[in-house]
Amino acid sequence: MRFRYLADPLFIGCVILYFVNRFVIKRLVTGGFFHAYLNDLICIPFWVPIMLFFSRKAGLREYDGPPRADEILIPLILWSAWFKMFLPRIAYFSRLAVADYADVFFYTIGALAAWMLWEITYRDGRGAGRQSPDPSPPAGLRGFGKPDQQTEPTAPKHMGTGRRTCTSWSTGSPLIRIGVRLSGCTHSPATPSPAGASPRHPCGYSAVLS
Repeated sequence: MRFRYLADPLFIGCVILYFVNRFVIKRLVTGGFFHAYLNDLICIPFWVPIMLFFSRKAGLREYDGPPRADEILIPLILWSAWFKMFLPRIAYFSRLAVADYADVFFYTIGALAAWMLWEITYRDGRGAGRQSPDPSPPAGLRGFGKPDQQTEPTAPKHMGTGRRTCTSWSTGSPLIRIGVRLSGCTHSPATPSPAGASPRHPCGYSAVLS
């Protein structure tokens, strides 16, 4: 299954939860987890699909599998350092970014939970979009799970092996004897030829008699 990016169920759930918390829960509850840490908990599963969506559109991401561990860990480290270590030291952003290390803890919990849920949801999508290897079985394993019954082309039946010759056929012609030796023929004597014609061996050699 391919990663669904902005249509990912976890991402959509985080979007809904954010607006419910902002416009409903915070009006009913004073302080506590929903005011301080819920947004930190859903930060990674909210922003990572958006980041990967635009990376895919820009060609920076080459496949459509679920977020890899590094695609979750790198944003976690960078955002934690940026929003909880760097920005709080700048007076202009001190009211927006607070150096609360409990936020980093909830970033991490949210990232770990998101990674586990994505791995379960897209269990079969790892490596989707990549060039797949040839699904056909390798040579020798094709056809009902049995090895290919490929045989080497055999020589004609009249061909022998090595340097054997037709010892049973002697015409007195050196040309025929040479041809027989080169072919390794194991045939019987020559086929009778019509009167006046050159004797012909079954392999096709003709005696050129002078």
